[in-house]
Amino acid sequence: MDTTGACRCKEGFFTSPQNGLCLSCDKDCQSCQKAGACSSCKAPAKLGTTRCLTCAPTEFMAGDTCQSCSSQVRHCSKCEPHQQQVVCSACQSGFKLNSQGFCSCPEDSYLDSARGICTRCPSTCSSCSNDGTCTACADPAQIVIEGKCAPLVCPAGTFRNTTSGQCKACAVNC
Repeated sequence: MDTTGACRCKEGFFTSPQNGLCLSCDKDCQSCQKAGACSSCKAPAKLGTTRCLTCAPTEFMAGDTCQSCSSQVRHCSKCEPHQQQVVCSACQSGFKLNSQGFCSCPEDSYLDSARGICTRCPSTCSSCSNDGTCTACADPAQIVIEGKCAPLVCPAGTFRNTTSGQCKACAVNC
């Protein structure tokens, strides 16, 4: 009974407007005002617009449906809505979460788009572009020339070839 002396349905039920009987709320509803309109949910379900949903970790709630993270952001193992967009809160194995909530390859790797995995840069590179071309060298005594690491200063008896950027042996009569 409520404070006016009228009968009230217990939690998980609502009063039918047709006959005044207590009818059960939807399966995952903790409480509701009418059929199909939850106002709170049983754990672990969360309240959407009007329904209680239990989305998988690789899904996020959009209104009254669970949507796949991969439909919005790539390489997420867990995502969530955040300020009008979907962001990752955890990444698939081999990827790292950046400060904007997106998954990317670690600094010393690049995304092999054909296979959808992070692939290590060549060992001479500290970072590289999407085809494995060096963008920075692991050895500070080297520079990037045409996507490959080459010595910063060519050793005695060699010169830098202007076409390839590589150090080449001087001719015998130099």
